[in-house]
Amino acid sequence: MTFAVERINGVRQALDDRAGRLTTGDAVAKRLRAASATVDALRKKIVATKEGGMITGEERLRENLTDLYSNIVFYDGGPSQTQVERADAIARELADVVRDFDA
Repeated sequence: MTFAVERINGVRQALDDRAGRLTTGDAVAKRLRAASATVDALRKKIVATKEGGMITGEERLRENLTDLYSNIVFYDGGPSQTQVERADAIARELADVVRDFDA
């Protein structure tokens, strides 16, 4: 998950840097900013981005995985079938975001 977010951030920052070197009204700069916004929308599917942290209640894949991990770790027994299925679902959701990014 961290690798995916770092890749997305790297591309987004590169797009913003290139757009910043061009004049504001430049058509290429507009396309670069639009691409940056698209990439940022993908990042927002993985991590919460609102200011305020846990107070906002915003939950994305990272927060869902953290919650699942803590539920499994702090329980004396093994993970339930529901927890295993939830882990698989989170992995699929992350794979979907990465696939959209790579497209």
